[in-house]
Amino acid sequence: MNYTHRIGMQAWLSLLSLGLIFWFIINNSVLLFKLLAIVLGAWLLSLAIRPIADRLARRQIPRGVTTVSVFIVSVGFLVLLGTLLRPVIQA
Repeated sequence: MNYTHRIGMQAWLSLLSLGLIFWFIINNSVLLFKLLAIVLGAWLLSLAIRPIADRLARRQIPRGVTTVSVFIVSVGFLVLLGTLLRPVIQA
C-alpha cells in the first residue's frame, strides 16, 4: 500500500495565518500589554463601582448618575490629595 500525505491549501493558509498572528503578537507586545492593562483596570473599576450602584439603584437613583457621581468624587479626592501632598513633595 502506498500512502501519500499532501497538505492542502487550507492547512497552508492556516499555518500562514498562525505565523502572522504570532508575528503580530511579538511585534506589538508592548501595545497589547498596555491594552490589557487598560481593560483590567476598567474591569476592576467596574467591580468597585457595582456595590455602590446596586445600593443606590434600590433607592431609585439611576446607574448612570451613580457612575458619574463616583467618578466626580474620585477625581475630586485625587485633586485634594495632590493639593495636600504638593508641599511635602516639593520639600
